Amino acid sequence: IRGDDYKLVVYPKAGVVRLFDLSNDPEERFDLAHSANRREQIISMFGQLEKLQEEMGDTLNLRDFVYEHKF
Repeated sequence: IRGDDYKLVVYPKAGVVRLFDLSNDPEERFDLAHSANRREQIISMFGQLEKLQEEMGDTLNLRDFVYEHKF
């Protein structure tokens, strides 16, 4: 999911979340998901993703798969 200058990528089966700052890293080479100061950004965007899932009728519970980050 994209928001402002950031892109959040969730790989459910791998239990991995990636966060990229597209304005400073358009090639998506530097994953910011492990940066402590990005936690709120990840939580916010993850919530947006869950809302989009609900709107689209997607029933996959990403929280069951994403164990790398505790939301």
